[in-house]
Amino acid sequence: MPNGTYQNPIKMEKTDGFHPVVIIPEGAKTGESYHIIMEIKDSGTPSLTTYKRIVLKVLD
Repeated sequence: MPNGTYQNPIKMEKTDGFHPVVIIPEGAKTGESYHIIMEIKDSGTPSLTTYKRIVLKVLD
């Protein structure tokens, strides 16, 4: 999968852990994509970790 077109960090606001809020930059242009890699861990023994990619594409 190709990398996103936006090359700077984007902001995420901390929430209750179940509904993250992503702040798209003001200058976002139609067609740009933002790839976010989520790391999810449990508290078991041994601890399990999974990674998921979320792709956001600016439409308007």
